[in-house]
Amino acid sequence: MTGGAVTTGRCDQHVPCEHSTATSELRLEVEFCGQTWMLGRDESLGFGRDSDCVIDDANRYLHRVAGRFRHEAGHWWLQNEGAHLPLMVLEAVGRPMVVLPPGVETTLWPGDFAVILEAGPARYELRGTCPDPAGGDTTGRSPIAPEPVADEADHTARWAVFALNDDQRALLAALAEPRLRDPLAEPVAVPPNRQAALRLGWTLSKFNRKLDHLCGRLARHGVRGLQGGLDTTASKRRQNLVNHALTHRLVNPDDLALLDEPTGTRP
Repeated sequence: MTGGAVTTGRCDQHVPCEHSTATSELRLEVEFCGQTWMLGRDESLGFGRDSDCVIDDANRYLHRVAGRFRHEAGHWWLQNEGAHLPLMVLEAVGRPMVVLPPGVETTLWPGDFAVILEAGPARYELRGTCPDPAGGDTTGRSPIAPEPVADEADHTARWAVFALNDDQRALLAALAEPRLRDPLAEPVAVPPNRQAALRLGWTLSKFNRKLDHLCGRLARHGVRGLQGGLDTTASKRRQNLVNHALTHRLVNPDDLALLDEPTGTRP
């Protein structure tokens, strides 16, 4: 796992963390510019121009303490402690990017995450791994988002989640390919229909037909923003589809193999 400043090279100023020795206790791992902090539940880690994790002490646009990781009520939290700089949070569980305004905090889901902040002309990135509060080890594997537990008494089901055929999973893989290859990469524009169709080796009419069918099926299950309208453009519809598919794991990195299959091999 790597992280660091995108437009500054002041990584040589960091001091190795004294808490890096592994213990049996589940710890939050935070990494910046090759230095790693392993936080126990009674510890916190601030980061900024003059904090526990010194990001860049020469950048006067950077808050002394821009944010802080801490543990409370069984969860790890990230709080924006700055006065005017937002923090952008990406999590490998597939949730859409969270923009954290000053004074606001959010819980971290188990698995890998990235925190991005911009201060003046410079841009920085911290990466880390949040442990599973249930005791699972998330290191070295793709994290799995928590799922609702079905209640046999009322047959509670997962919302808008159902089995997809290979063509539907391939379609989603083509649209979500950048985020499937690097879940912590910043969101990029979802490929347009023609580009995704070309990636699959399909005609544009075939792609549009299958996209309309999948969006209609999800819309009938209550997913919003998947049908055209005055406030839903074609690009927004594709983005909403990708967000739902990643959040609810309708598609996963293994499905990228479908993109490399010769055209016509799927039924």
